[in-house]
Amino acid sequence: MIFSEGIFQFNKELRERVSEVMAIMQKNIKELITKGQKENVYGKLLGVDSIATIIMGSMRMVVLKWKLSGNKSNLVNDGKIVLNGLLKMIEK
Repeated sequence: MIFSEGIFQFNKELRERVSEVMAIMQKNIKELITKGQKENVYGKLLGVDSIATIIMGSMRMVVLKWKLSGNKSNLVNDGKIVLNGLLKMIEK
């Protein structure tokens, strides 16, 4: 999911809702990474907060590229490729 700041910057209710959705997404990602670190699947070189931010930012970039291409690329496939690459980078 990508958020266009221009759409909600002047709408407090929408801005708050987007912030809530982002917080939920970040919480879920952090829980998964923490679980993976406890199970010794992922390393601890980076903190969970940093990893979650990197993952969310990367997914945002994938969606932006998809939008700029006129929705012609395979969003799901491209997202999986990027996410799998990120997870490989933090594997132990």
